[in-house]
Amino acid sequence: MRKFSLILLLYLNTTSGQVNHHYFFSPGIKLGYAFGENGGFVFGFEGSMTATGAYGDDPIYGVVFNYDWIGEISTLHIGFEYIRYVGGVDIGPTFAWKNGQRYAGFSIIPFIGVLFHPYYNYTFLNGEFDLHEVGAYLKFPIQIDDHTFTWHRLRRYQQEY
Repeated sequence: MRKFSLILLLYLNTTSGQVNHHYFFSPGIKLGYAFGENGGFVFGFEGSMTATGAYGDDPIYGVVFNYDWIGEISTLHIGFEYIRYVGGVDIGPTFAWKNGQRYAGFSIIPFIGVLFHPYYNYTFLNGEFDLHEVGAYLKFPIQIDDHTFTWHRLRRYQQEY
């Protein structure tokens, strides 16, 4: 919990002084398939806190947390997300548990889309094993600035700002 609080504090500190930024919380689910010896169907949950400028072509960036199940493997990923137009990348540490053993590694996840995000995930786990998976996220961005909650639609947002 202490690490989560530190990451959230650092994120809010780096974005709080910026003028005309909008903030979003995006909960979602993840469905996919991992290939190889440790493969199988993937199911998980993801949440991200992101910020973007007031203009439609400003990049979106923030922190991502997701928890997945791949057969006997459970993974927790904490990453930095950067999105430009409808494509983006998520990079950060990943922790995995398999049959009582713990592993630490790193994930690189390129993705595209709005609301529905097809992705490819490469996870390197200290040379013990790698995970290659493809799938899609279904995420619902909720605008959280100005103490109001509104559903965010990319086209409407670009037209208004």
